[in-house]
Amino acid sequence: MRCQLLSFRVLQAAKGGLTDPRFLQVFNEASQRGALQAALGAVPALEMLPLDADTGLVARGELSQRIAARAFVTRADIERVDKALTTEHLVSTTVMLEFFNPATGEVYHIQELTGSTNIRKDAGAALTPPEALGAFTATLAGTVRELVSRLRDRYRPGVSARVVQQLADGRLALAAGRAAGLREGARLEVRDSSAQTVGIARVEQVQRNFAVTTRPLADNPARNWVGLTASSPGLNRTAGGDGFSHMVAGVEQRSELVQREYVLPQATLIYWLHESLAEAAPGLNFLPPVAAGGLAGEQERLELATGRAGDIAGQRIIPDFVVRAAISRADALSDIGPDGATYYILKVGVDLSFYDVRNGQIFYATYVEGTQQERVRAGERELDLSVSYRNLLQRSMAEIGRRVAAEYAPVIAEGTVREVRADGSVGLAVTGSGTLPVGGIVTLWTDGEEVRDPGGRQSLGRVEEPAARLRIVRHSGTTADALPIGAPVRPLAGGRFHAPATAGESGTARRLVQVQRVEVRGEIQVQPALLTEIVQTAIASSRALAVLESREVLGELAALRDREFGGGAFSSRGAAQLLSAENAEPALYARVVARFLPPSPAQEEGRPAQAYEARMGIALVSASDTTQQVGSAAQVLTSRFPLPRGRRVVVVGLSPQDVAKIYAQMSRQLAATVVQALAQGAR
Repeated sequence: MRCQLLSFRVLQAAKGGLTDPRFLQVFNEASQRGALQAALGAVPALEMLPLDADTGLVARGELSQRIAARAFVTRADIERVDKALTTEHLVSTTVMLEFFNPATGEVYHIQELTGSTNIRKDAGAALTPPEALGAFTATLAGTVRELVSRLRDRYRPGVSARVVQQLADGRLALAAGRAAGLREGARLEVRDSSAQTVGIARVEQVQRNFAVTTRPLADNPARNWVGLTASSPGLNRTAGGDGFSHMVAGVEQRSELVQREYVLPQATLIYWLHESLAEAAPGLNFLPPVAAGGLAGEQERLELATGRAGDIAGQRIIPDFVVRAAISRADALSDIGPDGATYYILKVGVDLSFYDVRNGQIFYATYVEGTQQERVRAGERELDLSVSYRNLLQRSMAEIGRRVAAEYAPVIAEGTVREVRADGSVGLAVTGSGTLPVGGIVTLWTDGEEVRDPGGRQSLGRVEEPAARLRIVRHSGTTADALPIGAPVRPLAGGRFHAPATAGESGTARRLVQVQRVEVRGEIQVQPALLTEIVQTAIASSRALAVLESREVLGELAALRDREFGGGAFSSRGAAQLLSAENAEPALYARVVARFLPPSPAQEEGRPAQAYEARMGIALVSASDTTQQVGSAAQVLTSRFPLPRGRRVVVVGLSPQDVAKIYAQMSRQLAATVVQALAQGAR
């Protein structure tokens, strides 16, 4: 694919950039762009256009045959760490490379990498200005080389597929399916024999051997489309392209957890998390994060739009799972050590959730905590805790990627209609590696129009048409019972379903729980929203229960879907399958009560300490009859924490009260044990 490198810049601070002012002295866009251009020329999938090629308005036919790329330095800093005999200077640079369609602005692939150089000097010795500038130059060059090396292994060029049939309703059937990397929502341009774009369509349905698009948007709708080619210059396809697609939608920084001066641009955090997940788990397909507004509206895209700025809408591929995170701990406490030095303990905690876009369930959730110690002796150095916190947070993001790669495994449930009973209920035969939660909703599909290859007339299969939506009422082993939602639009006999599902014990369906109410009693106030998140993470980790977010969050997810992935481009049939706050219904409600007793004086290994006691109870009630209690459990946890030897300084606090942070951490342990006890009684 012909590719044009438009720019290589330092990302502005207002849009998420985090660069040391000294770095700007060694960064020259012209020379850095030339070096990156030369490195990209070695990537087999790319044919790099000369740097002096046109950058103004060009013919649409020319634009349709190329992709554009631009790069940013999003971070460059020097972190100093003093040790007993040496002082280490860690020089880090982060480079992000973005590929997009210059005619429409659609992002195809984002590759980001952080490179570092460690310079050791005598204890207390600082880097001279020439040494700092030289370290930045060398680190940036090494980062670019390694970035392009990884790009060579991970980037895949675009796809092209023949139009083999125009269906009776005007949609187009393409001779390419899942193996080609096509996904629902992908925007394709239909070209004639002269490579001119004559229509635009979006992929509406992807099956094994072929795909179905919407009716093409064209100046001449009566055109004969069979034999033309539908193509896209690029799609974000990584290893495992036939698996589920994921996209990082947001990283929240709770105002009660992170002080204002340490809040980072959300765009930066989203890209950090996106890259750590995509890097650590290459078998999963992570779509570019379009919700990270810092980069999506750059003017360079409009400069090449040839009068079609209305098409610049970002990535429109619908993911199977949306990833959301929240920074749920951020603090740095100081303590005077026996050697007279001040020790700073920085801690950061991140909650992570994977939401199934089609039913609103949290498929997977985890909490990752990172810790970093800084030692400062009077007169040795001045500690910039904002830099230390930022580096710790980025390392914690990388740890999240490793955790997900080790623990996260999407599964699928599929099957066929076994019988349609006289009372309207449906018996299902279930296969696949997942279980269907009671209360979960699946779409039933039946065979529609047959698709044949016009060359040899061999059958490629039949178009799947939605017949009904079913709510699961029972699942045991390889069978399940379901009830139709509304009147079926097609006969149910011969129907089949296939959908992302919940993992669980063999033969046991996980009941769907929604946290309905959280009460915090006592003088110590931990935010109910934080406790809700803690309990949800514990429920999602259970093998017997599944969790559904609150209706408020479901409404936000639905709005996100409509804004980023819908835009009126999809049929009503497709929209009916997706999440709404109305069609995602739990089987059980959880009611949480927490009480935190004020800390009391204590002793811990001969040092003054404080003792803390936290209590938590959870009751499960039936969602259909909230007066019916299904199960309840409660636990008490006590802990002792030694007080610092010197004067304690709270640099970044979870809340105005230090003890609230401790109680929140205790609540994580409590929630896990309470949910485990609940799971035994909620089967």
